[in-house]
Amino acid sequence: MQADIDRWSKGVNVETEADADDSLSFYQREYLIKIAALCKSRNVEMILINTQTYKSEIYGRLDKPEDFRNAYLPEVTYWDYFAFPLPNDCYAI
Repeated sequence: MQADIDRWSKGVNVETEADADDSLSFYQREYLIKIAALCKSRNVEMILINTQTYKSEIYGRLDKPEDFRNAYLPEVTYWDYFAFPLPNDCYAI
């Protein structure tokens, strides 16, 4: 994570480094990394949570949150509840 913080502080345009298949926008990536840096500087544990999604098949690759975390924030705790069994009548639709 420190390498990413250093890149931002030096003015590296990470928008040009984006993966073409990345579902996170430049700003989403930027702010998640900034939030992680703030949490680390204040000794606060950041936890990313991937929850179930109603009719998830229409959203494409839902392993993107873990891919992002592995690539940019490997030291951040990640809880993946995507496969947690939840019947349709439990969603607020």
